[in-house]
Amino acid sequence: MLNPEVLTDEFVEAIKNVPAFVEALGGVDRIIGHKYFNGLDFRLAEAVGKMANPSVLVAYRDRLSGNFNGMTVFKHRFEVYIKPPNVARDIAIGALGLENLLFNSPMEGTTVTIRNTEISPGLLMDPLPTVSARQDEDLQDYFCSSVVFAELGDD
Repeated sequence: MLNPEVLTDEFVEAIKNVPAFVEALGGVDRIIGHKYFNGLDFRLAEAVGKMANPSVLVAYRDRLSGNFNGMTVFKHRFEVYIKPPNVARDIAIGALGLENLLFNSPMEGTTVTIRNTEISPGLLMDPLPTVSARQDEDLQDYFCSSVVFAELGDD
């Protein structure tokens, strides 16, 4: 079983290697990973509420059982929170466009998308990510993609 905190860091680094997404977002400093620690400063809801526009926050959500057929031992679910750009900013792409760029643009130096790349050895996206609209405590819209990675077994 892989360490969820390490997987979070590796997923964030993989996202930073999608040039079209990083450019549309405004730089790699707008891509962050959430770590779970005790204390008011580390609550996921608060981290989402404090996100800049536009930005992305990656959070590990849970570990799921695989089918134990020797191929998939565990599955790791992440949520990718995408805050849209401010309308006052001169940008022609919204949150759903950013989400599309993230999952469908090639990674740096390849023709392969993040959906078809092992973010860690033996860890592949399974199946396609889902996306849903949400609102923060100030009733500002943002989007959340649920992404599952299958941890492959020994066979």
